[in-house]
Amino acid sequence: MLAAQGDVPRCMVLLAPPLWQKGRVERTARRLGLSDEAQVLFLEKVRQRVGWTYEQMDMRPVARSAPCPLLVFHDPGDEDTSFADSQEFTTLWTGSRLVPCPGRGHYRLLVTAEVINEAVRFIKM
Repeated sequence: MLAAQGDVPRCMVLLAPPLWQKGRVERTARRLGLSDEAQVLFLEKVRQRVGWTYEQMDMRPVARSAPCPLLVFHDPGDEDTSFADSQEFTTLWTGSRLVPCPGRGHYRLLVTAEVINEAVRFIKM
C-alpha cells in the first residue's frame, strides 16, 4: 500500500498477497456464513476501518508500475488468498518472482526456514 502512495522501497517480499482486498474480504464474509445483508455491512465496516476505498486497495495498478524488485511466496493450496491472484500479480509486476510453497498454507510461510532464508538473501542483494 505504501508503494501505491509513492513511498518506494528498494525491494519487497510479500507472503501470499491478495490482488484485491475486496475479494479477500468477500471470501472471509462468506466463510463466516454471513447473510447477504450482513456481508454488505461487513464490507463497509472493513472499508471504513482501513480508510481507503476498495478501488484504492486494488494492487493491479501498483503491480503495473513495478516500483521495485519483488519476491512473492505463496502456497498453491492457500484457502485464504488465491494463488491465481499471486500469479496474476507477479505477471503484471516486471522484475518479480513467484515462489510456490506447497503444503505450507497461508500462515506457515512465516515460520518456514527456507522462505525466511530466501527472503533475507533477496533483501540483502
